[in-house]
Amino acid sequence: MRSFMPFRLSLATLLLLAAGCSTHRVPLLTAEERELNIKSFDFVWETVRDKHYDEDLNGLDWDAIREEYRPRVEQAKRMPEVRTAMREMLARFGQTHFGIIPVTAYESIDGEDDEDGEEGADGDDPSDSDKKDKRGYAGLDVRVLDGKAIITAVEEGYPGAGQGIKPGWELLSLNGRKTARTITKVSKVYADSTMLDLRLARSTSRKLRGDVGDKVKLRLLDGDGNTVETDVVLVSEPGERTHLMGLPEMVVRIRYEMLEGNIGYIAFNGFWDPDYLMGEFGKAMNSFMEADGVIIDIRGNGGGIGALSMGMAGWLIGEKKIQLGTMYLRNQELYFAVFPRALTYDGPVAVLTDGLSASTSEIFAGGLQDLDRAKIFGTPTAGAALPSIIDRLPNGDGFQYVFADYVSKGGKRLEAVGVIPDVQIELTRESLLAGQDLVVQAAIAWIQTK
Repeated sequence: MRSFMPFRLSLATLLLLAAGCSTHRVPLLTAEERELNIKSFDFVWETVRDKHYDEDLNGLDWDAIREEYRPRVEQAKRMPEVRTAMREMLARFGQTHFGIIPVTAYESIDGEDDEDGEEGADGDDPSDSDKKDKRGYAGLDVRVLDGKAIITAVEEGYPGAGQGIKPGWELLSLNGRKTARTITKVSKVYADSTMLDLRLARSTSRKLRGDVGDKVKLRLLDGDGNTVETDVVLVSEPGERTHLMGLPEMVVRIRYEMLEGNIGYIAFNGFWDPDYLMGEFGKAMNSFMEADGVIIDIRGNGGGIGALSMGMAGWLIGEKKIQLGTMYLRNQELYFAVFPRALTYDGPVAVLTDGLSASTSEIFAGGLQDLDRAKIFGTPTAGAALPSIIDRLPNGDGFQYVFADYVSKGGKRLEAVGVIPDVQIELTRESLLAGQDLVVQAAIAWIQTK
């Protein structure tokens, strides 16, 4: 089954591998499974050969690469070996939006691979996992600031807030695993990557998600320098659950409000569920028509359906025949045309980004920036903006692959570069402890000058 997904974050947002499971639980492959894996490898290799936007395949000798990796799949005894071989083959491109998604990940997609490289989910008992609600949620957001894992947001009414945790507290360990160790390891691997912030955030906080009912043991440093140890029991994640185009279940969350000073504020976590998201976004924009300015917060937004960026831009741009950018396929070009609404907002717009803003978030922010329709505040985005598709393989896994390149209206390639904010400003532990969001404050100050 094919799933068209024009802009989607790379595998960092696709994998939730169960914590604590070791590879010794992974069963040996049967003869039938081996045959399906070989068919899957051939499908992957042929799809890239035929559909990558670059007919020269980035100068790779794709035939030689097949001869190198196919024997590894043929000789593999367990599924992790199969996936590793195919992932390494795809990694030769050095591009985001290539990946192999374990069939178990289709139950939940917000986590990360184990930082030690174990593919724990391969050892899960499917009959058991099918019975679990894997949308466990702690109500905490984590970013790595100045080399430390810092709680950047605590949602009221959810477990983290219930334990008295506050923004600005440092997360020292999760279930006994020190975050400093993880930060050091990931920082070395991704030192030169625009996706460093994303990988750090996912790797340090992945245990904050899991099955509903899971208990997570946290060790934190509060604002007074005291060590706090507490257990958080995960609850069901709030938001609109959606299944779209054969993809795993996702939870879409959007909130909006009018801030002091007559400034509209809207934030959402992904470009998914068109009916729900666009409906709520429309309600927000209709309520902001008399606002002195609008802030659109896409920090932490991993992207999704590319076409939604065009629809949202239509609330902010009244002119026709305007585009956010161009998608280049092997034999054609497609334009990201803006669809103006009958009623559009013409006041100042600030868009907030960070290193976790990826894919469609980058298309949206970069396009509005190039059109001089919005001022961007925060830190550079993830630089993961290649259009991709997900297919299901004969062995049940998902295969995400690049089929096009993207260039913004201003002629910028966002892949491995990202959107550079007009005003670069970072969160700090000190400001968070003081209850301040420096990025929001900077956007408000700019709007007030307009």
